[in-house]
Amino acid sequence: MTKSCYKRHGALALLISASLSLSACPKRAFSPSFPDNRADELTSALAELKTESSRAPHPTNANGRPLVFFVTAAPSQIICYDLGSAKIVWSVKSEISSRVVVGNQQIFYRSGKNQVAGRSILDGQKLWSKPLPEEQRLLGLTTDGEHLYYATEVFKRSAGRIYGQLISLDGESGSNRWHRPSSGRIGAPAARGGLLFVPLRSQSVAVISAKTGDELARVRSKEETLLWARTDTGGVLFGGTSGIYRLDKNAVSGTQKGSSFLSAKLPKSVRPVYWWNGYNAALSGYTAYDRNRLLWRISPGGTMTFRDDMIFVHNYRFVFAFSTKGDKETTLQWAYTYPREDAVASTYTGAAVVLATAHGHLAVIDAKSGIQGADVDVGIKDKVIGATFDIAGYAPASSGGSPRNLRDSLKEVVFDPDRRFGSVKIFAIEQLAQLRSKSVTTDLVNIVTGPKLDKAVYQRAGDMIVERHDKAALPLYLKTLDRTYSFVDGKEAAAVGVMARAVGDLKAKEATKSLLAHLRDNETPLEAVVEVVKALSAIGDKRAVKAFRDYLLTYRCDPRFAEPRAQSVLNHVAEALLRLGNEDERQLLVFVQNDVHSIAPLRAYIAKALREFERRQAPDALRKGQAS
Repeated sequence: MTKSCYKRHGALALLISASLSLSACPKRAFSPSFPDNRADELTSALAELKTESSRAPHPTNANGRPLVFFVTAAPSQIICYDLGSAKIVWSVKSEISSRVVVGNQQIFYRSGKNQVAGRSILDGQKLWSKPLPEEQRLLGLTTDGEHLYYATEVFKRSAGRIYGQLISLDGESGSNRWHRPSSGRIGAPAARGGLLFVPLRSQSVAVISAKTGDELARVRSKEETLLWARTDTGGVLFGGTSGIYRLDKNAVSGTQKGSSFLSAKLPKSVRPVYWWNGYNAALSGYTAYDRNRLLWRISPGGTMTFRDDMIFVHNYRFVFAFSTKGDKETTLQWAYTYPREDAVASTYTGAAVVLATAHGHLAVIDAKSGIQGADVDVGIKDKVIGATFDIAGYAPASSGGSPRNLRDSLKEVVFDPDRRFGSVKIFAIEQLAQLRSKSVTTDLVNIVTGPKLDKAVYQRAGDMIVERHDKAALPLYLKTLDRTYSFVDGKEAAAVGVMARAVGDLKAKEATKSLLAHLRDNETPLEAVVEVVKALSAIGDKRAVKAFRDYLLTYRCDPRFAEPRAQSVLNHVAEALLRLGNEDERQLLVFVQNDVHSIAPLRAYIAKALREFERRQAPDALRKGQAS
């Protein structure tokens, strides 16, 4: 072999050696060129997860005590409460502007606008604080028990883009361990078993070594936006708004169908937010999201299912528990109302749903039955703005009570005096109407005839009464319609419009007399008069024709009926006369339409109605002529 050949082969060997060396080097975290959905890389990365303990879920803190960390405002302070021994362990003042995250020996949080801090779990003593550049927005913090990890972002005006950064600090001293910049947006991280899981560019989840900060693997969705990552006994989980993915070998498919995926078929009125948006800086602190959220856990291993086939909706003072068993829509199992104040934070331990309230109470609810056990007054005098729970696996002693009737619980929600929760009350009405009990129609009638409700809530209850098409409830409807206004007796009519819709839907002639009484009563609201007229027209009782003639002649010139809200009353009367009357009624309508004293909108409507009537009658006349 010539000398030149040796040189060529030597150069080739060096090139191959260099290539192998580069391929063995860790790839730069968050690089746009990092390969995604590689099954071998994901499998290798997940192999680094520490072996999970075989014992039941337990608190993160080293003592294994069920601790709740309350955060108050004015003054801003952290209060550590031991739920097991029912006493405050310590309380310290500190300016807290993020969620508190709990490690083995320390808690971590953002202090003020530009500091992250660590405190001892044992006594609350401050261990360290570290500056956070003012131009960087905190997206979220997490811990693997020993160290702190947090994500930030900054808007670079010169480039017109948002850049991210993932930072690791030593949990005991606060010293820098490593930081990894990203040219694209990253979200709040989650940690488990020596790994971090970071949402990236709203489409991927990066798997990062907690020890070195190197990226080990990446999964990318081909179908939807990914907003969050979290961990629980069910594994490493991530997703957007459509449901929950498990980070396992199937995740490399990038599709729902190919992945381990789970979603709950919740009612349409329930907001399907499975976890908070990791790209939203505002959610790094305690917000209204903590008061209106879904609570769930995933069963470990095997097919993806919700733990005990349950998912919970926490909405301020209310909790609704749904069964997810089967392929159909979830079914409501129980409903709970905290009576005095809003619950500002909540958690599901697997055995219980625990609420922390604005005035420092802890309400413990059995997850399966909805029975409230303890309602502990922690003894906090200042307003609570949020809380972090470290009580995984907490299972309180049974209260020994009996589960409350779901029907009664839903009625309690509807009649709750707090008027902020119209949407919750509408939801409760819809769920009440789905119950098979024969007494539900009575409950719905009591709702529309009871204490004054917001208009939307009242209307939804009326809709549910009509949709039930309950013939057995006709005596109740008639009894309710018999109530008319009486100044002497101090009586008022109740739910006339709703009852008119109900009897009209049933075409109940027995209701004609009561409906005519409300039509003639000047105290009947115009909105209700419309429903009375429509009901009489649907029933088809000829006794209504004279009353309609009198009503039209009495009010056809009244300027009040020229207003948009009132126009439909006379319009429906005219339609009813065309439907139920004969030639005399049509001549009456022609007269009203031609008389210049009649209000203009009514004249225009009758002219159109008469033309439409003649158009419909023409084919009938033609067929009769052909037959003769």
